[in-house]
Amino acid sequence: LIGSGTSLLILLWSELYASLPRREASIFYSASFMLAAVLFYGVALLDAYMQMTVVALLPVVSMAMFSLSLRLLPDQDEEVKESADSHWTFPIRPSVLLAVYAFASTLSRSMSFDSNDVGMLGMLFIAAVVLICNVFLFDRFDARMLYKITPALMISGFLLISFFTGFDGIGNVLINAGFSGFVILTLIVLSNISYTYGVTAIWLFGLTRAFRVLASTLAAYGYSWLASMGLADKMVLGGCTIVLIAACAMLFLSDRDFTSTWGINPLPPKRSGAVEEFYETLQGKCSVIAHRFGLTQREEEVLVLLAQDKSIAEVEETLVI
Repeated sequence: LIGSGTSLLILLWSELYASLPRREASIFYSASFMLAAVLFYGVALLDAYMQMTVVALLPVVSMAMFSLSLRLLPDQDEEVKESADSHWTFPIRPSVLLAVYAFASTLSRSMSFDSNDVGMLGMLFIAAVVLICNVFLFDRFDARMLYKITPALMISGFLLISFFTGFDGIGNVLINAGFSGFVILTLIVLSNISYTYGVTAIWLFGLTRAFRVLASTLAAYGYSWLASMGLADKMVLGGCTIVLIAACAMLFLSDRDFTSTWGINPLPPKRSGAVEEFYETLQGKCSVIAHRFGLTQREEEVLVLLAQDKSIAEVEETLVI
């Protein structure tokens, strides 16, 4: 029941974040991860009855804030509303990557259960870095650096947990930092794809989260089964996981993915009278031009607004420059 309610809340908030420009979505996602870590440690200091009360109130507070936030959203452009009716291919690459990282993260918690509380510091640290960079260094901060450092963090953490004794706490911090950093990056990229190209956010985030939860469940039950059979060797499990993370990072990630739709492409209309294909819309034409001439993601955002006949001042206001 808790899992179902949590997933629903996350999907609702994802739909809202997908209505925001990239910088605002980045700030809100990283801030929410920071707040989650602070709440985790804050609630842990309370007695059992206060913990129960606070945790029970959190979903209510979240829904109240969601309702208030909806009123503050600007109206979407007609171009975005039209393209949202298009059909898109299955988000296989982000789904697989999130599944692999979630599998590794859950496995690490199972292998070093006593250090799980310490691991939350990793999430707090990486979220703070992303938040500070987006608030103060947005013009120079490239979120793509997260996909380059997150595999290194997770691999380093597994090396410590699997091959050294007494380093479970540090290893868990590194793994949690790597996993949280990649999740934040994925949420930012998927929100930007929904915001820019009109992909339905609930569909996109629902599929990727389903893969992530499924992988976490398999890791938890798989480790329990191996432990019951006496086969849960840390060195073997850690070594296989390191290979899996490295292989997926090389196969499913590139710089170009984060300036495009990450392999999520528009499909032709399935019914007569449906919305025209994405690449014939204004957003689509700008995307084609951006890819042809090697524009950055930020330059493509500016191009779309200029193509909508917005003034320089309006572009600055819309993109929070």
